Amino acid sequence: VAYNEAPEPDYNKALDYLGQAREKSKDKFPDILVAMGDAYLGLNQNSQAYVSYRDALNIDEDLVKAKVAQAIITRSAQAYDVAIENLEGVAEEYPNYAPVYRELAETYYRSSLNLEHEEYREVNKKAVEYYKQYMSVAGDNSVEAKTRYADFLVYSGNYDELKSVSEELSGMEGVDAKVYRYLGYIAYNDKDYDKALEYLNTLFERLEEERVISRDYLFAGLSNVSVGEKEKGIELLHKAIELQNDDDDLLADISEIAFAKYQDKEIEAAIDLFSIAAGMPESDYYYDANYYTGLGEYNLGSSMLNQGQAQEDGGEIATAKEHLERGVKAFDVVLGSDKEEVISKYKTSSLYYKALSQLGMDNLQEPEEMQGLFVDAFTKLIEQLKDKPIEEGTNAAFLTDANNYLGYYYYVKGDNEKAKSHFDRTLEINPENEFALSIVEYLE
Repeated sequence: VAYNEAPEPDYNKALDYLGQAREKSKDKFPDILVAMGDAYLGLNQNSQAYVSYRDALNIDEDLVKAKVAQAIITRSAQAYDVAIENLEGVAEEYPNYAPVYRELAETYYRSSLNLEHEEYREVNKKAVEYYKQYMSVAGDNSVEAKTRYADFLVYSGNYDELKSVSEELSGMEGVDAKVYRYLGYIAYNDKDYDKALEYLNTLFERLEEERVISRDYLFAGLSNVSVGEKEKGIELLHKAIELQNDDDDLLADISEIAFAKYQDKEIEAAIDLFSIAAGMPESDYYYDANYYTGLGEYNLGSSMLNQGQAQEDGGEIATAKEHLERGVKAFDVVLGSDKEEVISKYKTSSLYYKALSQLGMDNLQEPEEMQGLFVDAFTKLIEQLKDKPIEEGTNAAFLTDANNYLGYYYYVKGDNEKAKSHFDRTLEINPENEFALSIVEYLE
């Protein structure tokens, strides 16, 4: 037995001595058979281990350790339902045997690995309850037990309790450095990005490099981007994608988070995150990312342009136009696609916002210097919508703006016939449009 339980077990030597002991005992001592089962299990010889446990139970059917060990062997064959049924039977018969609850938790967790997200969470809620029961029955409040409990809280998505447990663990001597992973993830989800970086940097300092996982770099990258450290954040995000497992899709996670930040008006951070997929033509999110990059740049640029013009701030205006130019480039990527799904989803609005971006880049304040950068996009937008229902709504608003801006451009350039035709089209859509009415009245 000592060879089984040594810091570096020698299972083969243990089996030699246990075999001799078994022969001398004439199978009168089932504990010898249990120890042989443990040694075979240590050597991954599950069939022989199972037989040893079975033989022990034939002598003493109350050897609960052997029953649990047999269930563990069943679990290793991925027969999770059978293992759970056997373990729950043991728990009912021997409610004070703590290890059975620990193994139930582990078995539920392993059974969840191929499930969809929601079902995965639900199954691991059972694992949490069983592990909590193990700690209670065993009185095990060790660092190791609490750390494993924290793992189960992660699997089940119970982040409130995870935060409490992880904070407690972080102050305990000898704690596994991965606790800082959990604290970092939680701080990020709480939008405490500085705290997230503090925890994750501690993780990188204390955890062996081979134990760092792709999601550690993901959250470190996201946190850096969120505090304005764009270059470092993007570098870490690329590293996360490079190191991800086959089962991961971190680019999808990054794109989803970018969209959430866009909706939360964290536009600059959203653009930084969209830039990952926007620079990867082979990605499924390439066109989506470029579209939202274009929208983000347009929103930033137009806002800065209005502010710069109001304050007569040339520097602000120049920066605004840089944003608008980047927006145009992103929309051009989308408009260059021949995929039906992309065309259907994004072409109309890409033409519209590309044209608006080009309006901001042009010289509308000084008509004689107007270049007409927006003419092509608005003309194509009108062509795109010519056979679409107008009614009142987005298409009507897009066509009204397109015709008014084109009408104004041709009016300024002295082509009154073209100007009037565009304003007439505006009035067909919206007979009360004041801008079109005023120009048409002047032209007549």
